[in-house]
Amino acid sequence: MPAEGIRRATADRVRAAAREIAALQDRESQTFGPIATHHLAVHHARQPEGTALNVPADKTMRQALALDEATATLASAPSETEDDAAEIKVELFGVWVKIRVK
Repeated sequence: MPAEGIRRATADRVRAAAREIAALQDRESQTFGPIATHHLAVHHARQPEGTALNVPADKTMRQALALDEATATLASAPSETEDDAAEIKVELFGVWVKIRVK
């Protein structure tokens, strides 16, 4: 019997949701930044089993999209390079995120 109502967003469910999001982006030429992807993965992981992937039209999703856009704008702007900083990739619930560290 399928679970009813909202489920816990376990790491396995978030990873499965991240795979569905990647397939959606490939299939529909739709792209999300890492913040929006993470929010969408957690949101979808909480939905009942078998729920179709849909992008929520809530304030959190709009905020995540805006933060991704701002991050992309900052990343493309010319800036001074810090010699003592390095960029690393960290996997968060199946989503790889680039982070600059010193």
